[in-house]
Order: sequence, then structure tokens, then C-alpha cells
Amino acid sequence: MPVNDDGVLLNTKITNALLLGWAIAETLGHARRGTRPGNPARERGTTPRLTLSDNPDRTKSDQYLLSVERVLQIYASFEFEAAEHLTPLTEQVHARLERIRAWFQNPRNPAVKANELRDVFEPWTRQVAARLNALSPEAYRAFIAGMSIADTYWSLQIPVRQSEQERAKATWRRMLSRKRLEVEQRRLRTLIPYLPPYVVPVICKHLDQWCIGESLDYEGGQLRARNARATAPISIQDEDAIQDALRDQVRQWARMLFGAWEATSYLRARDRRLINWLRRIFTFCIMLPLGLVLGLVVWFLSFFLFAFFIPLLIQLLMQSRAGISDWLGLGSFTLTLLLLIPGPFLIRVAFQGTRSAQQWIDSQLTVEFIAQRTYVPWDRHLHDGKHSESQ
Repeated sequence: MPVNDDGVLLNTKITNALLLGWAIAETLGHARRGTRPGNPARERGTTPRLTLSDNPDRTKSDQYLLSVERVLQIYASFEFEAAEHLTPLTEQVHARLERIRAWFQNPRNPAVKANELRDVFEPWTRQVAARLNALSPEAYRAFIAGMSIADTYWSLQIPVRQSEQERAKATWRRMLSRKRLEVEQRRLRTLIPYLPPYVVPVICKHLDQWCIGESLDYEGGQLRARNARATAPISIQDEDAIQDALRDQVRQWARMLFGAWEATSYLRARDRRLINWLRRIFTFCIMLPLGLVLGLVVWFLSFFLFAFFIPLLIQLLMQSRAGISDWLGLGSFTLTLLLLIPGPFLIRVAFQGTRSAQQWIDSQLTVEFIAQRTYVPWDRHLHDGKHSESQ
């Protein structure tokens, strides 16, 4: 990654482009799902903690308002336009978001409907995307990636009673199809240098587990992921349970991407100890064959010297009737060939190879443990009390 000021600033803008795309998709998703201002219960004579101190995404209404603020603040950070000289599209977006703010302050104020919000977001996001594309291809790609990953959950329709034919075309099957999620993985991997450490590999591991859109079907009355392609509709209760699990998973991604949680903060002390032990075991397993390879190299050099090169020198010395000093010189030359010339090179290769292997192993193990700690199984809520498994 670039280390100069301009490079750091560009990297920050690429990161912010992804976060802006996510915030836009989440804001529209809340409007689509009918999120309303909350009415937190307060005990008499007490003042509750500030929401950010307690849990910034504790309730749906908190998440909705936070996503609105993120759209406003992250877009302003790009400085595409001055506050007093906004384009008509940006003015319309600001007006709708200010109305949502006012609605949260006083639910008697008029709400912003999902279709109304989408109508202003649609042309505005194209304008933002064009500006980001002019900034850098990576910023443009990050903006699309943020919206698309967030849409994995936030674009889903709330399960409702429909005809079997209509429910068979449920959006969750398309949004969680392997083909779509593999595209998301490839796009995310191109953004690894610009996003927090470990976050992209962890999300990609989760996406592998969530490629269930074309495989979930009933078997023996139970919903299971099968190898065969499934298109039959599932029950409203089960679809609702899957969406609840996906909501929890997407919330974990948002926490890591927006920085509320650093990826490594999910690791427990036991995980870190296990990573250290596994790294040592894998390093030993790598060092053993590496030592054998280096030993074979030294043996091959020694064999070549003593079988071909040294006998030739001895023959030349004997023909020229060399003295003791010449023989000592030959011994010194042989020792130099065996140790001083290949030795440092082989040691350096072994050291760099071992260090690179340790770093790779440590990274892979860290990603694996973080992925386990943050993964939400698709069937987590299938057995909850509010969800019944019926066909």
C-alpha cells in the first residue's frame, strides 16, 4: 500500500466508498422493511446510558438512524460538493434524510416511504458512482461492493403469504445463490489492501457457508442443504428464520467493516494460545522437509566437488609437484567452496522461507478462528420458539 500522504488519503476514500455503498443499501433496506422510531422504556428516576456507549446497533430504530447519519457524513467526507452548492440530486437526498431525522425526533412528523426514498437514491447513486469512478477504479468498485454485500440481506422481501408460484421466486434464493456470492467474493478480494486486516477473508469464508439459495430443500420434514438444485418454496416460518440468521450475520460484517469491532478482537485468549501452538507445529512440519532439502543440496555440492572438481585439482597439483603451501591452499579453497559461499545463501533462504511460512500460517489460522467466532449458521433460528418448521 502507498505510504505517502496522497496514497493514504486515496486508500481512506476507497474504504469510505465501500462504507457509503453499504450505508445507502442499509438505509433503503430499513425503509423497505418498515423500521420505525423506537420508544425505549425508561424506569422512573433513572437516565439511561448513551446509545453509542451501550450498543450502537441494539435496536432496529438505532440501526436505521445510524445508517442515515452514515450516508450524510461519509458522503460529505469526499468533498465532492460544498454544502452551500449542492446539486439538485444531492439536495433531494438530503431533504429525504432530514425528514427521516425529524421523524425519529417526533414520530408525528411525516415518514419517508421506501419507494420515495428509492426514487431519489437511484439517480443519486449513479452520480456518486461516476464521481468515485473518476477518483479511482478501486473506489468505484468498492462502492458497488458495499451496496451489493449489504443487499444480500437488506434487499430481501419480508416473507408474506403468496401463491406457491410467487413464493418459488423468492429473492433469497437468488441473493444467496452460489454464482452471485462467488462474484461478491472475487470483487471483495480485489479490495483487500484497502479494508481492515482479516475482514475480507473472513467475510469470504462466511459467504462460502451462505451459498444456500439453490440447495435448501426439505428432507424428512427437515430443511437441509442438499447437493441437488432446489426451487420449491419453503414455509414462511422457515424463510423468516433464515432471514433472521442472515440479519445477524450481516450485522457482524458491518461491525468489522465500520470498525465498531476490530476483527482480531473476536479472538479469545484460548484462541490465541491455540494459534501459537498450531503455528509451532506447522513450522516444525515445514522445517523438517526444508532441512532435508538443504541437506540434499549440501550433499550434492559436496559430491560434485569431491567426485569431479577436487580430484582434478589434485591431479594438477601432483603433475606440477606442488609444495605444502599449495596443498594448504587447496584445503582452504575447498572449505570456502563448501561453507563460506553456499552457507550464507542457504541460511538466508531457510530463514526467509521459514518466516514467510510462519506469517502465512499465522494469517490463515487467525482468519479461520475469527470466521468461526463470527459465523452465524443459516439454521440458527430454525428451532427457536417463534419459528416452527412446517412445510
